[in-house]
Amino acid sequence: FMVLWVGLIMALWFAPALVLFHDVAPLEAMQLSVEACIRNVLPFSLMAVILYVLIWLAMLPAGLGMLVLVPVMAGTVHASYRDVFGDLPALPEKPATEG
Repeated sequence: FMVLWVGLIMALWFAPALVLFHDVAPLEAMQLSVEACIRNVLPFSLMAVILYVLIWLAMLPAGLGMLVLVPVMAGTVHASYRDVFGDLPALPEKPATEG
């Protein structure tokens, strides 16, 4: 179960950002996310251990710590995405419509 769970987390770690910012197809984004996590296995593992501990600590005050931890986790995911895939690309120009 743990192997499947880690594989799923790796597939979903960067996939939403790749779909949103790079206009990549969802399945390809999941594959790129897994490849990026494998290339960065040490930082990915360290982050997983730190998040595991922080989640336990956030759950102690009746789960209210999650109100702080969830936005912090979103920021760490975005920071790790920018670190692995570079800065955000410029938005593509939309073609001019006629009429």
